[in-house]
Amino acid sequence: MAQPLKFFLVTDLHLYASCFETDQPYLKPEQQCTAESGAIIDSAFKMMAESKEIDIVLIAGDVTYNGELEGHMELIEKLKKLKDAGKRIFLITATHDFGKDLKIKYKDSDKVSTMTPREILKDMYYPYGMNEALSIDEESNSYCVKLADGYRLLCLNDDRNGKGRNGYSDSTFKWISEQIDEAKAAGDYIFAMSHHPVLPPTPIYALIGKHDMLTDGDKISDIWADKGLELIFTGHSHMQNIAVKASKRGNRFYEVNTGSLVGYPCPIRSVTIDDEAIRINTLNVTDFEWDFRGLEPVEYLKRKFGSLLETALDAAENDIEKLAQIAIGMSIKPESVLKLRGPISLVGRFINNVTLGKLGKMFLISSKIDESISHLLVRDVVIEIIRNVFIGDEPYYPGTPIHTAVEALFGRIEILLKANKSLHKIKEILDTIKDGVLYDAPPPDNNAVLPRKA
Repeated sequence: MAQPLKFFLVTDLHLYASCFETDQPYLKPEQQCTAESGAIIDSAFKMMAESKEIDIVLIAGDVTYNGELEGHMELIEKLKKLKDAGKRIFLITATHDFGKDLKIKYKDSDKVSTMTPREILKDMYYPYGMNEALSIDEESNSYCVKLADGYRLLCLNDDRNGKGRNGYSDSTFKWISEQIDEAKAAGDYIFAMSHHPVLPPTPIYALIGKHDMLTDGDKISDIWADKGLELIFTGHSHMQNIAVKASKRGNRFYEVNTGSLVGYPCPIRSVTIDDEAIRINTLNVTDFEWDFRGLEPVEYLKRKFGSLLETALDAAENDIEKLAQIAIGMSIKPESVLKLRGPISLVGRFINNVTLGKLGKMFLISSKIDESISHLLVRDVVIEIIRNVFIGDEPYYPGTPIHTAVEALFGRIEILLKANKSLHKIKEILDTIKDGVLYDAPPPDNNAVLPRKA
């Protein structure tokens, strides 16, 4: 029996270099805290460095804002300090780490940022994982390491070399299969870390953000589960979620999707794997060096995220082009928003100005609106529901006042639109929100015990 394996995992650091100007016209509202990113990372690294029990740190990609060389160089200095504190670091890069040329202005200078070519990332981050590799797939920059006796980790780069959709070439997929087989032959438990979600981190994601998932993820997860790879850690969505599925042959597959380290609520996964289970706990960065404008740090972060959603709802009513740009930061294609310009504007006006009580009267569902929530603006309820998707462990189960109200509203909408040619698609979206967004399916998203395959 192998000794339990313990490690931290963070993802989506999106480091915005401290030399950059923070008053930039393109710094659109985002779920992540851009200007504050360096300070949040410093606080998280300090928390992990001070741990006496855990000496392994996994970092699952999108480590810079948009691939600026200055961000990479600043992060490497932070990684050196973490490594000097005795931590073994295993890092992969992703699609935000190369190739974009935003020409971000420096502070008090006409100098602008330098774009990072993908070709140099391997050498830059070689000391942070690849230096311990048992095997390296040169095409993708993926690698396999032995973390401890009895445990191997696949560090998978799914950026397709910057060409095409997220995923793996045939040769890389073959290499992955070979690593699984070699681990099994050695009697080692093998699991994976990649960047893009394999399974939808929330059911609505499959409808609005499929382009941000691993191509053919459902098929690939079946193949991996049947080969004996039952666990993968991912990022990208900025959402806290733990999903489980069974392959067609009945083999279990877990995906632990983790929110951005620099976006509310700034999660750090603490994981223990033993012979019986995968035990996941979530820590959060609750303080860092910053001007919080008189607020507590957590309230500051929460309001930052809330301001993004408030801006989005205001834009839905008054500025659809602005909403399309905000949507990028929430993994929604801007053209998807622009196509629905008219309906979105109508919904925006409705959401921003109506209470649940008034909504009940308008749709003849007053009996379904509990008095305890009748005073709430629809706008505030929508913001809370969206925020919950990112935090995880969504709480509005059947029988709660919010779920009852939404269920009644959606039922009325279906009746009103029964003659609409798009009713089937609309019903699919409404059912997905009601049964897949308002509340969380097991297992829990933040703290969970996942049984291992017997």
